Amino acid sequence: RSSPNYCPVITVGGSYPGFLSAMFRLAYPDFVDISYASSAPLKLYAQTADQNAYYDIVTKAADRLSPGCADAVRVTLEEAKEQIKEFSSVKEAVKSMKMCTDTVPEYITTLKTL
Repeated sequence: RSSPNYCPVITVGGSYPGFLSAMFRLAYPDFVDISYASSAPLKLYAQTADQNAYYDIVTKAADRLSPGCADAVRVTLEEAKEQIKEFSSVKEAVKSMKMCTDTVPEYITTLKTL
């Protein structure tokens, strides 16, 4: 770092990429000189903050910008949840939503986890 040819490395990110920026600096301090993490939910990932705080803020912001938005999303998700219960398998439920069955994560093995 004392070389005249040295070029500092700075990582920047906002929200989740901000979290990644900060973690990259922690993991590789010899390579990354500065990390800027704007709006990064560091306390959320450290599990020292209320797990619903982020979602509460997003919900309030969505409802403020588009009154009724949060309720519409809530109702739609509840309707989807009820429809999913009508199927006998994850594959069948996913096909009904016109999604590719190979895009479902491996850990989703039952309708309850879907």
